[in-house]
Amino acid sequence: MRARGFGFPRFKNKYRLRSFVFPQLGKDPIRNDALKLPKLGWVKWRLSRPIPEGFEVKQARVVRKASGYFVGV
Repeated sequence: MRARGFGFPRFKNKYRLRSFVFPQLGKDPIRNDALKLPKLGWVKWRLSRPIPEGFEVKQARVVRKASGYFVGV
């Protein structure tokens, strides 16, 4: 590989990315104390502010910080 100029494969660390997105949440993803995420099921959450009337949640981003994992919708 070196003679052909490709170099060696570089493997990515599992801590490289801080967040990932669930682009589609499905029908009725919100309950009072939980959010339904695909492949994970119901995950407990704390709603920091109310979702405005007439709006619907379409995607969710899970962010890893020093104090833990957070979901932003």
